[in-house]
Amino acid sequence: MEVKILKVIERHQILMLALRKQISQIKAAEELGLSLSHTKLLMRKLKKAEGDIHCFLYQRHHSAWNRLLQQVRDAVVALKEERPRRSNPFIAELLDELYEIKVHPTTVRNILIEAGKYTCSSPLQNIKSLLAHNFDTRISQNL
Repeated sequence: MEVKILKVIERHQILMLALRKQISQIKAAEELGLSLSHTKLLMRKLKKAEGDIHCFLYQRHHSAWNRLLQQVRDAVVALKEERPRRSNPFIAELLDELYEIKVHPTTVRNILIEAGKYTCSSPLQNIKSLLAHNFDTRISQNL
């Protein structure tokens, strides 16, 4: 995040110099590593914002067109809380059967991660974590 902010500050400084005609637009494009047309676009944006640095930050004013409704997200979390050992593909199937909503298991996983409710329900993963715990316990007992 800090790198992006530094990049925005650097762009602002160079484009302000170009806006005040202290350097040429071509020179500004070269220093920023951008094409001349993109540099001109940024300069128009900066001029319209009256030199405000915030015009370079991306500001989304609407949700994504394919974002699932909050009710569906709540249903995914509720199904997982009902039985924590349910797998993501099974929750996706339940959503299709109960609500006739088709959701990919990866989307279910992303919703659960966002809600802080994601747990790995794979038996193989549980065995791996159990073996790792037992190994760590044996190592510490031997020391």
